[in-house]
Amino acid sequence: MIENLFKQHEVPLWGIVSLGEIIEHTDGYSCITFCLPYDSAAVAALPDDDLMNRCKKELSERTRAVYKAIVKECSEYRFVFYDDVDKELKLREKGISQKVLAHLAGLGWIGRSSLLITSKFGPRVRLGTIFTKDDLEFKFTGHLCSGDCGDCMTCAEICPAGAISKNSYDVNKCRQIVTDARGEYRTFCGLCMQVCPQGNAINRGTLTANSPRVLAAGDA
Repeated sequence: MIENLFKQHEVPLWGIVSLGEIIEHTDGYSCITFCLPYDSAAVAALPDDDLMNRCKKELSERTRAVYKAIVKECSEYRFVFYDDVDKELKLREKGISQKVLAHLAGLGWIGRSSLLITSKFGPRVRLGTIFTKDDLEFKFTGHLCSGDCGDCMTCAEICPAGAISKNSYDVNKCRQIVTDARGEYRTFCGLCMQVCPQGNAINRGTLTANSPRVLAAGDA
């Protein structure tokens, strides 16, 4: 059921992970996590935001549609969202972000830029996460992705804030340069997403960020 649902909504990457394997005393929480790719033209235009803002709005709508479909089609389960689970389990305090959950579900690895890097789209993905405390009948796909950034320093070299180094990422530096340069708070300038060789691979083949695609569960 869940696999067909993701095919219908053209979700290329998804996985399921049990929180019990990550955090003690989680009372059987299971997490369904998925990725939707950003539009290549919007990424190419960064740091200009016109296209990216429209892309983000579209992906937010698609993400909400996927959530709604999961809740409707899997009505025998009781679903909750990340912020609600965080209030109970303090996920952020424990360092369990949506990208970490996606990593643990086998969708990619956490890159030098601190973004989730998938082998299909690099860091050019919007994440979605939904939880249930019921015992899912679906097969868990969680396995650590074997990929890594190797010796690549492309994102570090282009970062205007100097927030990325070989062994660390400074979120405060990233936010400071973005705020100062723009005059308002920004999540990121996006240049690390734009230049990542893993993400740029989609432009060298037949895949584009808008192409309909169906991949196996946990395919990363």
